[in-house]
Amino acid sequence: MNWQTKCTAAVSWLWLGCSTGALPHQGVGGSGADVPLPSGGSGVVVPATGGSAPVSSAGSAPVSSAGSGGADSAGVAGQGGALPTAGSSGSAPIGGVSQGGTAGAGGAPAMGDLRSGPFKMLIFSWTTGFHHDSIGTAQQMAADIGANNPIAPFTVDIANAQPLDPTGSCTDNGQNDPNGKQLPIPGCMANVSMFTEANLKNYEIVFFANPTGNDFSQSGMVGQVAMAAFEKYMRSGGAYIGVHSATDFEKGNGAWAFYGDMLGALLDHHDGDGTSGSVIIQDAAVNHPVVRGLQKVYSTQDEWYIQLRNPEGRDGITILAKLSTDQRPVIWTHDYDGGGRMVYTIRGHNKSRFAEPWFRQFFLQSVMWATHRIK
Repeated sequence: MNWQTKCTAAVSWLWLGCSTGALPHQGVGGSGADVPLPSGGSGVVVPATGGSAPVSSAGSAPVSSAGSGGADSAGVAGQGGALPTAGSSGSAPIGGVSQGGTAGAGGAPAMGDLRSGPFKMLIFSWTTGFHHDSIGTAQQMAADIGANNPIAPFTVDIANAQPLDPTGSCTDNGQNDPNGKQLPIPGCMANVSMFTEANLKNYEIVFFANPTGNDFSQSGMVGQVAMAAFEKYMRSGGAYIGVHSATDFEKGNGAWAFYGDMLGALLDHHDGDGTSGSVIIQDAAVNHPVVRGLQKVYSTQDEWYIQLRNPEGRDGITILAKLSTDQRPVIWTHDYDGGGRMVYTIRGHNKSRFAEPWFRQFFLQSVMWATHRIK
């Protein structure tokens, strides 16, 4: 078996049973219909384990180990020794995408070049609006995929993580109020001070895992510095991935125009959690690295977002997938001239979404494309 064949087989680590089985949907307040696993794939099937990947600390962002101290835990898809990284032997197909090429982590790569080697992700989940109890699960998924994938390993830091709340959201799930009202966690302090030019140089990608509110624009001078630093980061080759309520963020007062333009859309309203729907990868996008190799029509459930405006047709935006029922965009990207890349999906309300093999593979390919490790 040559190197290329080994790499092709290795990508299947994330599909936890590609052809059979069903994933139970854990709805809010109960259970619903089963979610079928992706079909049509092939390769090595690796069972999930109960372990969790460690979360490292770096820069000025407070961090904590995801999955500990009350944070939700998602199973690790795959274990093993050292992971192969891009760059040493030309290009090889990885799940239908190419990897390898020249190294170049940190800063914008030359057009067409790929970066290689391990990197770091900053996760931000501060919630001053609605709090999703899936935040910890989303964070753990990112940590697990970073520690166990065949393309390039990455570690995660959780902004504002602290003993009172390892997720850094600083809002509870309503368990402390007799009427189920979500409340700020007493003594839990969160801010956006980790978003500085100096600190963002430590991270090749930022993951907005279900934050809500106007955290940046209502943070005074610290927020002004953070907004300017993040905009420069994205225009200079940085990467961003956002799920679900990342578009229910910085939309209340319009004070951060760059964020809304980057996402291309902001939340208006949504369907109920557990609503069935089929995600359809668009014909023109089937070869895009973010979705290449994924099941083209994927039936699942979610709390499907409906945006205030349609991102389709906006400068730099590429729609990759839509919902079958009304053709609303479900997954899209934004490319910047300086090499910055954004990936967003309206999906990710419920904890069970982050256990879907289809979703986890989408997340892996999104991170690797946004950080210029696959093409």
